[in-house]
Amino acid sequence: MIPCSLLNEPSDVTIECIAEGSCIRIDLKEFISLANHKRWHSELLECYNRLLIQGIKQHQQHKRVIHDCDAIGRYRWFLCKYPNLINTISHKDIASFIGMTPVTLSKLRGKLREKEERNA
Repeated sequence: MIPCSLLNEPSDVTIECIAEGSCIRIDLKEFISLANHKRWHSELLECYNRLLIQGIKQHQQHKRVIHDCDAIGRYRWFLCKYPNLINTISHKDIASFIGMTPVTLSKLRGKLREKEERNA
């Protein structure tokens, strides 16, 4: 999670955690104060850049999958990327995340089950 691009303004993004996780909140004024100390500057900057790059890569991968893959491809990507979430979070939330309606996801899951049963 990152704040809005204007670091001195509240973010207009709301994030809801739908599975157990951790979040660290760092006060921006305190962060800037620490970053200005030469001793901490390079370590904080390196950490910030590493996390920012990681977030950008994840965002780009998600957008690429949503744009380039069909429904089955997006669903398979989700299963590979997040293998333990299919039975943890609602299928409505999964469908939203991978850019389809809950009805489409349900039909897709049904077709995959039928295919697995035929192949078993």
